[in-house]
Amino acid sequence: MAKTSCWKHDEYTFNRQKPLGRYIVDFYCKPLKLVIEIDGVYHFEEEQKVKDNERQKLLEEMGLYFLRFSEQQVRKDMDIVLKEIGNYIAEFKERHSISQQNVSANSKYVQ
Repeated sequence: MAKTSCWKHDEYTFNRQKPLGRYIVDFYCKPLKLVIEIDGVYHFEEEQKVKDNERQKLLEEMGLYFLRFSEQQVRKDMDIVLKEIGNYIAEFKERHSISQQNVSANSKYVQ
């Protein structure tokens, strides 16, 4: 997953090393508003954790969602990583479906 320029999961394409504002994220899927970060060893150093948290907070304020995995998880437990991503996609679709239903229901009353 970490060596491709883009990656597909279900019908969604994730771009690798995607610039977002002044940051570059590991993977990004625009329709899902999802950032996936694969954290190497240096991300567990205290100074880097603080920088990562600040960066994530700023991007979340832009309406983006994050999933973080360690490099070790990706290498050893890819099935679990893919399952977590699949869970996010299912939850996103459910939220989107509910909001679309609410828009449709509201528009019926407006007419």
